Amino acid sequence: FIFRICTRLSQSAPDMTLELLSEALLAFTKSPQNTKPWILHYAQPWLQTLGQFTHDTVAHPDALSRTQDIIRSLVRLHLKEPTMYMHFKEHVWSLIARVEELTDVVLDMLVTVAMEYGALTVETELIADMLATVAGKNPRYNKIVPRLRKLVAQTCTLSVSHISAHQLWPEIAVYMRLLLTISFSNSTLAEEYLPDIAFITCMLLKAGPGMIQATLHGIVMHVVHSLALTQCNGAIIDQTFSSSITGANSFAGNPVRQLGAEENANADAGSSQLLSPYAQLAQLLAELIQARTRLNFGLRAKSTSAVTFIASSYTRGGAASTLNPEALMEYKDELAAGGCGGSAHESPRDALDSVERVAQVFLRIMDNSAFAGARGNAWRARWTTLVTASTFVFNPAIQPRAFVLLGKLAAHDEVDDDLLYQTLATLRGALASFGETDEALPVSVLLCLVNMVGGLPPDSSYLASLFWVGIAVMQIGHLPLYKVGLNLVAKVVRTLDACGAFLPENGDGFQHFLMSARVAVEKAADQVDDLVGISFRSSFSAALSLLLLRGMEDMSSKDEAYEVLLQVIGVVASCRKWQQADQITTDRKCDLILPYMILILPTASVRKELAHVFTTAGFAIGAETKASLEHGGCVRLLEQVHKIDIARKCQSDYILYPSILAAMLHKSRSDQEITILYSVLASNITWVDTTMSLLVMESLAPTLTSSITNSHSSKLTHMLHDVMVRLAITRPNFDPDVFIQQQSLLHNTGNMADIAHSLTIDAIAATTRKSVSAFAHAAPATAMPSRVSNVPSPRVRDDSDRPIRVSTRSQDGVSMMSKQSSTPSLPIADSSFDRGMVPAHKEYLARIGFGGLGRAITFDGSMAQWRELAELASLVVDQML
Repeated sequence: FIFRICTRLSQSAPDMTLELLSEALLAFTKSPQNTKPWILHYAQPWLQTLGQFTHDTVAHPDALSRTQDIIRSLVRLHLKEPTMYMHFKEHVWSLIARVEELTDVVLDMLVTVAMEYGALTVETELIADMLATVAGKNPRYNKIVPRLRKLVAQTCTLSVSHISAHQLWPEIAVYMRLLLTISFSNSTLAEEYLPDIAFITCMLLKAGPGMIQATLHGIVMHVVHSLALTQCNGAIIDQTFSSSITGANSFAGNPVRQLGAEENANADAGSSQLLSPYAQLAQLLAELIQARTRLNFGLRAKSTSAVTFIASSYTRGGAASTLNPEALMEYKDELAAGGCGGSAHESPRDALDSVERVAQVFLRIMDNSAFAGARGNAWRARWTTLVTASTFVFNPAIQPRAFVLLGKLAAHDEVDDDLLYQTLATLRGALASFGETDEALPVSVLLCLVNMVGGLPPDSSYLASLFWVGIAVMQIGHLPLYKVGLNLVAKVVRTLDACGAFLPENGDGFQHFLMSARVAVEKAADQVDDLVGISFRSSFSAALSLLLLRGMEDMSSKDEAYEVLLQVIGVVASCRKWQQADQITTDRKCDLILPYMILILPTASVRKELAHVFTTAGFAIGAETKASLEHGGCVRLLEQVHKIDIARKCQSDYILYPSILAAMLHKSRSDQEITILYSVLASNITWVDTTMSLLVMESLAPTLTSSITNSHSSKLTHMLHDVMVRLAITRPNFDPDVFIQQQSLLHNTGNMADIAHSLTIDAIAATTRKSVSAFAHAAPATAMPSRVSNVPSPRVRDDSDRPIRVSTRSQDGVSMMSKQSSTPSLPIADSSFDRGMVPAHKEYLARIGFGGLGRAITFDGSMAQWRELAELASLVVDQML
């Protein structure tokens, strides 16, 4: 009777709504427990008319504020009355959800009250349950997603390096917990707001304590689960699939087991058969709960699931909710450790790599055959719009992530020059200010460019110049920048090769095409070269080899540098093939491939990939040749390349190869690597003039002595002996009597110490101070030439099949080598090559533009040096623009 009166009265006199509800809620707090459910029951008709008071009017100037007070009071009463939990859900929130006009007000008040308690509290979790109740009845409450997305974008108002340190972070964390609850089995939210959720996820990845990171992971799980349910086509979803949301069980074993009989038969018909849309999403869901994917979200293997943070026991009359003790303990431990969930010490590159991998999850959803076409394209376009809006706005917390996302999305489309121009302009500023902030921004922009390169049109004015941007970044010498600069160089070379840039109709090959593109940035690029101490003008192949050698010498970048070397060898080999076949242009020079081969051979030998390397280089490797490669056959193949270069008169760069080999030998290596390097050196040293071989060996003498003294390999000892024999016959101090003594020691006694002593005596290992001084005075005092030229013709020597005939030469007296450099107590093999070089060798390299050869292969720079080089690299970008 009373309910009917309230219903009629609310319809005939709605102006009484605000007053009556206010009094009813006041009476609720003072009434006995058995009458409270009736008050809620009688208030229902008035709650339905409350939607008329969401805007201020002349009759009700304070209508909005009073409506907000009523909703806020309902939320607080719900939290204070655990025994009335189900009554509130049934008689209040289920009814309010159907009042469209109250959507914004209810959402505002739920968030407001949740903010009073903070994220990861019982009260906020109960508010999330209230929100799930109204969202289940009214999809308009899904607008919490764009609200959170706008909140994340607003973090640009305050410059912080980590978003969890932003003043908006507490509100963001609350929104995330609310979103976790309403996203479960919510296909409407998943389909409508997938781009927004993708943006939010990538921007907030690994932010805050572990439970917040688990929350983000849970949201993604819920979204994929919801989309999978839309594609199940009536299939029975077993317990394993449902429990995979909480991570309790793994669905990875058989992602197609939920399919119907006909679909399973098709899936089993062959591995080439594509999975159904449902099976693809189920497989993705299975991958999301695996440890390696959880690590991308910053989660440890045994982190508590986000949806089990609250331990609730529901009863018929209500619910008693408490924090899960295990989750609470884990959360408190993380707060005590700094509240960063273990990601505080993660490098910017690792964080950006995680963003890329998680972005790939969403791209796989958008590429799913069920959503391909208009819907998938609309999702991707919307995501691109959201990312672009944050990409070019300074925000250290999320701008680097936005650039990574922009690159991933741009890889699916053709990139226009305007977007590339904006990206390069940002890179210019990031490099110019390098050192003032961390390297996250320049690294992210470079990662973006790596992905963009593949989408550039072949006639883009920027494509070839990007090679020199990558080179300039590699020359900075900062390892994180070097690695991404290496990726950029590799991607540009691959793209240019695919476009046919290195074919004869576009120039004279690899080196000629890239050096022609260098003209646009030549002034700034020369400045970088001068500061680093290498010269692409003097020797393109040697300079590029040294930069790649820098990557080969560091374990974290060795694999990437190795792959780039293989790629360059393949491209150069293709160019050499048509260059050698050109019978018309007889003076056409071939691209040099030897320096890249020299660099890769030691590692390829250890990896048992010598045959693959030589095949990539254009050699026909048969079974017999493959077997001989492990026994010095690689040197004979290199000599074939040398003869071709001699015929084409393009051996001028050879003068630098012994120095590069010597620099490589200054690093600690395995006996297998040292053996192959010395075997190459023994052959290579005879390809250059005597003066250069003399200087290189003077600088290498300490390393050579240390190697032969400490080696326990007879094969290596024989190789070192061979190097010294080949050098001995060119020395003015050569004494055949000592040589015979040395041969006797080697073949009869085999004593390592005696052999080492014999090889380092003046008659074998040294020349005179007079001869070097004569060279130094004879060298021109003017600046280095633009290119190494007028090198004496190398003498090809074949001593393998005939005895060495020598003649006694006059003794010049004092040895150039000091006592320290001719005794075993020398610097160890991994000492700095610069420190080990004799002054005349340094001067010689400086004259031809390679005075920094030793520095160019290490990452031993200071922040001041990196900053100076980064500023010069920004000038390269500036000239490009």
